Amino acid sequence: LLKIKDNEGDTPVHCLAYHGFDEIRKLPKELLSIKNNDGDTPLDILKLLDERKTKGINHEVQIQRSNRHSL
Repeated sequence: LLKIKDNEGDTPVHCLAYHGFDEIRKLPKELLSIKNNDGDTPLDILKLLDERKTKGINHEVQIQRSNRHSL
């Protein structure tokens, strides 16, 4: 179930990453290494959120993602 992808190639784990759920880091590497259509893994997304957080940018879903997500 956690490997199912949407039209953008995102899995449920990607979606959790977009919303800043750091707890996903505890999941098996197999789930964290799946790339979406943009070539991002859930860990890539968390890393980007962390970078934005340190710059004082609102980290809660603010990055533009193919007309549907924004980090």
